[in-house]
Amino acid sequence: MDKKFPYFLRYRQFINGVFLLAMVLLFSCEREENYAHPLVHTGEVTEITGDGAVFYGDITRLDDQEILDHGFVWNTQSSPTVNNSFKRSIGPTEGGSFNAKVHAGFEEGTEYFMRAYAVTNQAVVYGRQVSFISKGGLPPEILDFSPKEAWIGDTVIVSGRHFPVRPGDQHFVRFNLHNAKIVQTSDETIKAIIPEELDSLKARIHLNIFNSALSFDDYLSILPPRIDNFLPEKGGNHTTVSIYGDGFHSNNKFNKIFIDSVELEVISSNRNRIQFKPVLEVPHGKHLIRVETLGQSTISQGYFEKTEPWKRLETPPFEPVHLKSFSFTIGDRVFAGNAKTFEFYEYIPAVNVWTRRKDVPFNYEIASYVFSSSTDEIGYLLIRLLSGTVRLYMYSPEDDNWTRLSNYEGVHKYGVHGFTVGNDLYFGVGSYPGGTTPGPAEFWKFEYAENTWIRLADFPFLESWGLKGFTYQDTGYFLGRFPTIEKYGIVRYNHHDDTWEFLLEINEFYALWTPHLAILTLNESIVFMVQESGNHRNHELYGFSPGSNQLDFIGSVALRHGRDFFTMQRGNVGYIGILYNIYDSFDFWQYDHDIPMK
Repeated sequence: MDKKFPYFLRYRQFINGVFLLAMVLLFSCEREENYAHPLVHTGEVTEITGDGAVFYGDITRLDDQEILDHGFVWNTQSSPTVNNSFKRSIGPTEGGSFNAKVHAGFEEGTEYFMRAYAVTNQAVVYGRQVSFISKGGLPPEILDFSPKEAWIGDTVIVSGRHFPVRPGDQHFVRFNLHNAKIVQTSDETIKAIIPEELDSLKARIHLNIFNSALSFDDYLSILPPRIDNFLPEKGGNHTTVSIYGDGFHSNNKFNKIFIDSVELEVISSNRNRIQFKPVLEVPHGKHLIRVETLGQSTISQGYFEKTEPWKRLETPPFEPVHLKSFSFTIGDRVFAGNAKTFEFYEYIPAVNVWTRRKDVPFNYEIASYVFSSSTDEIGYLLIRLLSGTVRLYMYSPEDDNWTRLSNYEGVHKYGVHGFTVGNDLYFGVGSYPGGTTPGPAEFWKFEYAENTWIRLADFPFLESWGLKGFTYQDTGYFLGRFPTIEKYGIVRYNHHDDTWEFLLEINEFYALWTPHLAILTLNESIVFMVQESGNHRNHELYGFSPGSNQLDFIGSVALRHGRDFFTMQRGNVGYIGILYNIYDSFDFWQYDHDIPMK
């Protein structure tokens, strides 16, 4: 060194050299703390041709550091890293020289920057950066993929050659038209997840990688779904059932669930679970569950048991007709019939069978209405002839016989109704023709023992069309609208002292048309079934207890709106026949009050 060179300049040169060395060490080693790291050297790039190039590197001074991976990274931007560049991974090593013939990830005439790297459990260490001008590279190829059959959401491995992939590159693998998530890449393999959006049982795999569009000729096949189990194993219409397995579609519309032939609404779905709720149309009892995903189906090994207060039964064998159906509950036996076709049947719940009994002794064609009521021993059936006469018939189940009794002695009315107490019939509340009230609201009793009619105290709320009578624990009631007092509610009749009492106002029912009301007088409660306002697929159930004079909401049931109910009951089980749209269709249902609605 020239002794004349100023000392302070020599000192500055020394300081700059130290700073430069520190910067090199800083930028060639990504780490979180100071440690003894291996030294990585990047060699020159050789054999640069249209088929790629050869990279060289060397690792020295391991200092007990385990090399988990090593190789080369390159990019068109300087300082390439494993996080932003093309990479050729060679794997673990114990140090020494290494090289790789790299065929892909190059464009002709483009300058690239390359560095060798080594990965330890503490950091990624890089060698120096070298640059070169590429003459091009080989295009990528697909050789195969596996598995050939899989479920949506499974990982598929695409194998081939010359896969130049940079971290952050997305959507370069598609199954049909749907982009796949990439989970791992190398020069020879790409691992991708079958996309949840896939809506076909066959899928062609496409790669759009480094300006190359590739497709494999074979198709991936989607496996049928699999049911492992479901919980709970029993329940009703309000029960959410979860089916566990594999291969279900994440989109509800590509899954279907069936119990018998009834298709159920899919509430939610993902690959391993789908959920549904049973519906009224599913019969009680044990059923296999069938699931269809993209048209492929599987059936459960176990049985789901339907337990629900509502159970659809076999339609009665007689044809229901508007205002012509009638029913009896005589002791623990239940009967129903059609006054137009003369048909009369007994329903036997234990075997769900209708048995033909003796035909009714008249033809409805000569009548304008029929009314039925029953006691523990007999059934009453009144028919109003076109002439105005109201005939009374009695049915005895002991000898399966009809007997004509004394004609009703009161004035003919519309919407006339009544009830029974003991073996006696109470009847007569209704409205006069034209809706007028020309006289007192007559009310009559038919004394069974004497076969005679006796006029009782007049109905104090004048006439009302559409009231329905019922009996509970030897007491008679009327339910309906009372226009003269502008109330809807329940009136009780005391047959001991021949008096009337307005018992309970029910404002919720005020807009209800009484023909859309069914009443079940069960052992433990009186149940009203009314049409839910504004919802033509639902009915609401209310329980009434005369002892507490309390009306309680029981729940809703998805029965479409109908009219002209006929009802029967045995213990705490009720039976309801519903006529829809007058002449359209007819359903017959069982309601078990002992099973909760929810």
